[in-house]
Amino acid sequence: MRIPWLKKKAASLAGVDIGSSSVKAVELRKKGKALELVGAGIAELESGAILDGEVRKAPVVSAAVARVLEEGGVCASDVATSVAGNAVIVKRILVPAAEGEALTEAVLAESQRQLSSDVSELNIDYQVLGPGSAPKTLDVMLVAARREMIGHRAEVLSASGRNPVLVDVDAFALQNAFETAYRPAAGKRVALLNLGASLINVNIVRDGSPLFTRDIPVAAHYAAALQKSLNMSPAEAEALKGGKEGAAVTETLVGSVAEAREAFLEGLAGEVSRTLSYFRQLVGSTGSVELDSAFVSGGVARLPGLCERLHREMNAPVEILDPLRGMHCSESSLDAEHLAEISPRLAVAVGLALRSFDER
Repeated sequence: MRIPWLKKKAASLAGVDIGSSSVKAVELRKKGKALELVGAGIAELESGAILDGEVRKAPVVSAAVARVLEEGGVCASDVATSVAGNAVIVKRILVPAAEGEALTEAVLAESQRQLSSDVSELNIDYQVLGPGSAPKTLDVMLVAARREMIGHRAEVLSASGRNPVLVDVDAFALQNAFETAYRPAAGKRVALLNLGASLINVNIVRDGSPLFTRDIPVAAHYAAALQKSLNMSPAEAEALKGGKEGAAVTETLVGSVAEAREAFLEGLAGEVSRTLSYFRQLVGSTGSVELDSAFVSGGVARLPGLCERLHREMNAPVEILDPLRGMHCSESSLDAEHLAEISPRLAVAVGLALRSFDER
């Protein structure tokens, strides 16, 4: 799925995923028919730099972007980024069958009817998914995002010293990374869940098309909950979020950590369950809506018990998404063990970097 904004010409792109708690960056290149990882890194953001998807401390975010690009060995001057959350609207719509300018006009007219926001304040794009359910119609994926948010992301990247040339949607970048790494079999219905600090990006896909896309606000930030309930430092909480129980966790705290983790998993599973119920209500009339598999990525993907808990909720195999699967590592300072540890957090950035090979 590819619905980017800006769409400027670029020889190659690095992917920069600006999340609420960290910035992730990835650069790829093709070596023959294979993909090679050239550079990658993560820089944590200070609390409050990004709130509800909005850039609140632009100089702080720009500095983090510049740092992760430099330290991660990302050299490309042109970069792609993405947006998500309340500022993004993704809807499947039916429009009269048409082509070219007539199709664009039909999509814009339907957007005026269906979107609550003033379309003059939005960047709108679309992709035809196929024939519609009604005669002489087309099934179209409509995507809209606030111009203001796109502008802020572009300004942050420019201030970091790089050239923003493409703005995508988190869920579609995630899908791009998954399909490149796993080459799913035809007809398989797969749920992709990117578990961020403030949002869960959900994209249920089949045969290259999104069936259902939604961003769920996270009710409880796991690392913040650990800090508050166990009086930990941010660094200690982040280590625990990734499933590491080191010196910070004494024997007397093990039970409390387990309780906090179970409460978080229960809340997360509830959010996923409600989202799947909504998906089934939307498409249930068209036939079976059972999932064949699910993949999780993001900051808590490696949390002990996560895949097992979601497996029970989704009634489908759940595994951690490795967006670097099948890629070669360049002969650089990239540490294989560190990359394996952080790879689930790089999923959106990898999907953005892969846009470098699209025919734009």
